[in-house]
Amino acid sequence: MPSLQQFFSCLLLQENQQTYALLSTLDLHRVQYGNSGTVLWHHWAPTTYWSRPLWIIPIHCRTQQHWVLAVVSVEEKLIFVYDSFAELNAWESDLEDIMTLISKMMLLASQHEHPISTKDPQGSWETYPLFQGSPQQHNTHDCGVWVLCMIAAILRGFSGVSIQEGQMPQVRQLFAQLLYRFPEYARRR
Repeated sequence: MPSLQQFFSCLLLQENQQTYALLSTLDLHRVQYGNSGTVLWHHWAPTTYWSRPLWIIPIHCRTQQHWVLAVVSVEEKLIFVYDSFAELNAWESDLEDIMTLISKMMLLASQHEHPISTKDPQGSWETYPLFQGSPQQHNTHDCGVWVLCMIAAILRGFSGVSIQEGQMPQVRQLFAQLLYRFPEYARRR
């Protein structure tokens, strides 16, 4: 695993954007609030999620006021869920909504001539925790930062981070530096 500094400096490099689709947490909320297929497609049509084998979904659990992360391997029909508290019950309540989101995305993509293939179309989806061996938080305010760290690690090809909870102030500073430098980075592209 990369060091803390390497981890964040790599974020400014060109990632393999053909591999993943980073969804908005609002996508799940739209499904939870019962938005119609027309409304959902309005938001998804400009994207190309259907051509990506890996979907990364940051999730804000409304009842717990907590952030978790779902990583979906579409082709394999696998869902990996990361929770920095490492609590199974914190995200199980959202699992049904995640499955509804995935089903609607696949159905709407197919209806709009963007079929999504899986290795076993008749097989069921499987869900696994992505928290085993991962750092865990003990406070109530770093869950969003942990999710950002996991997203960054996954985008760089890692399955976890080697960051400790005591390093969160430095992690926040590095994210702030990245955000500050983003306009410069965007101009170079």
